[in-house]
Amino acid sequence: GESNHGPNEYRLIRKDGEVLNAQLNISIKYRNHKPFEVIGTCFNITEQKIAEEALIIVKEKAEENEERYRGLFINVEIGIVLHSHDTSVITCNSRSAELLGLTEDQIKGKVAIDPYWKFIYDNGEAIPVEDYPVMRVIKTKAIHRNEVVGVIRPNKETIWLLVSGFPTINRKGEVTEVTISFIDITERKLAEEAVIIAKEKAEENEARLIEAQSVTKVGSWETDLSTLDVIWSEETYKIFEAGSKSFKASHPLFLSFVHHEDIKKVDNAFLDSFSTDGYN
Repeated sequence: GESNHGPNEYRLIRKDGEVLNAQLNISIKYRNHKPFEVIGTCFNITEQKIAEEALIIVKEKAEENEERYRGLFINVEIGIVLHSHDTSVITCNSRSAELLGLTEDQIKGKVAIDPYWKFIYDNGEAIPVEDYPVMRVIKTKAIHRNEVVGVIRPNKETIWLLVSGFPTINRKGEVTEVTISFIDITERKLAEEAVIIAKEKAEENEARLIEAQSVTKVGSWETDLSTLDVIWSEETYKIFEAGSKSFKASHPLFLSFVHHEDIKKVDNAFLDSFSTDGYN
């Protein structure tokens, strides 16, 4: 059996000092109900993070930067949907329509309870309306980042999105608008699944694994819990810009690349993945 944990977002530091935003996922493998192996995947979300932060800053100053906001809204390579306080869609950009498999006119005016929306969790189960990203933002009045959501499009095709949302709150503390942004991570999601499958059949799938990770820029690693030996994939070395011949993979080596403010969070996430009863 196995249990999956994440996604979690951390900052990583390359050898040249460049700071990356990365999303990490952990899969725990069990044998006789005891963990024996950890498989992790990671990919660089820095570009998305920069775009989202720019969107938030410009949105907060929309009146004085209306032209700039409009340009970012139209041209940014992430889907953006602007909701009213009642969840109805005020407007959206063309990229969101493309990803959702609808036209902009079909999206505008729809509310969260509209049966047109078909969202699923990472495990394939249907997401209830009250747990939709826009509903969670309205309920908590807080920013939500990097939630993996599956969308079943009108043509029955499933696309995987990495979704974030933030509220616009008036002086009375009321949510007036919610901005939902998302990027297509379908290839990365499929690559992560391929990583796990290929790890289980490592020798016969090694070439396929390397190709899949290279194309989608998804790195992976595995830890044998009986020996604590760590193996990094070639793509993981590339993400960190560390040579596979000059660096010996280990947990301390991985932590040396983590931003000092995030090290405790990374270690806690790793330990928490063993303390849950998520075995299946």
